[in-house]
Amino acid sequence: FKGDYTYFSATIDIDGESARNIGIRKKGFIGSQSTEKPGFRINLDEYVEDTKLFCTDNITLNNAVQDPALIRQCLSYKVFRDAGIAAPRCNFARVSMNGDDLGIYVNVEPVKKKFLREHFSDDDGDLYEGTVTDFATSWLSTFDPKTDETDPSLEALLYLAADLESETEDLETVLRRHFDFDQLLTFLSAEVWTGHWDGYGGNQNNFFVYRDPDSNKLSFIPWGVDGTMDPWQIDGEEGWFPTSGYITKRILKDDTLAGLWYDRIGALRGTAWDTAALLAEVDRI
Repeated sequence: FKGDYTYFSATIDIDGESARNIGIRKKGFIGSQSTEKPGFRINLDEYVEDTKLFCTDNITLNNAVQDPALIRQCLSYKVFRDAGIAAPRCNFARVSMNGDDLGIYVNVEPVKKKFLREHFSDDDGDLYEGTVTDFATSWLSTFDPKTDETDPSLEALLYLAADLESETEDLETVLRRHFDFDQLLTFLSAEVWTGHWDGYGGNQNNFFVYRDPDSNKLSFIPWGVDGTMDPWQIDGEEGWFPTSGYITKRILKDDTLAGLWYDRIGALRGTAWDTAALLAEVDRI
């Protein structure tokens, strides 16, 4: 999706340390736009090379307009991390701009090269952001390459889509060829537990995929989890389950793979989804 917001020059102060001539712009897609409390993308070295504060040059401040509790994002990212999934760190920031107190924001670690270095073999692989998209040939144009090294031709994703659509091989063989298969099942299971309805499985939205150049396999990275843990998802007897993603639909039609997915969901009960630990984290926050 083109038409990013415009960067402006600003001075920033964080806990007594400051930097001048940094870049700031609004962030967000349809569900998170606000004129009262906009989300912000801050690029400290947008204009002056190597500008950093607290060892970082990128800051993402989410306005959490879909999260009246303000804490769902940090709780959900914790579930993904505790499941062994590469997921952003998360805390909070009190934000003011030009003297106006804008309130509490959720400070989410950006999925950038520093993030990739900490979680994968190196940071030179292909990183794509998925926004209202899926692994089908007709959808691929809405994947967004996110690093200078990322292949803009989407070759890895085109290869995956072609294999999925050909149906000349069984689904498990195709998924194991292209994905870290264990990571795939765990990621989808964490989406279930957190109720990430606006993620890949639920809405074909808000996710990254990274092709690790060492293994040549794709891994999911969660993003945009402010809509998680919503009470409406447990109002009915059947609860909520992600059935929109092309891959999730295909898995659910395969008895063997569906069984593996259900087993993985069960395995996260009491581990990544630990009720006592999550309630303790609510109290800490």
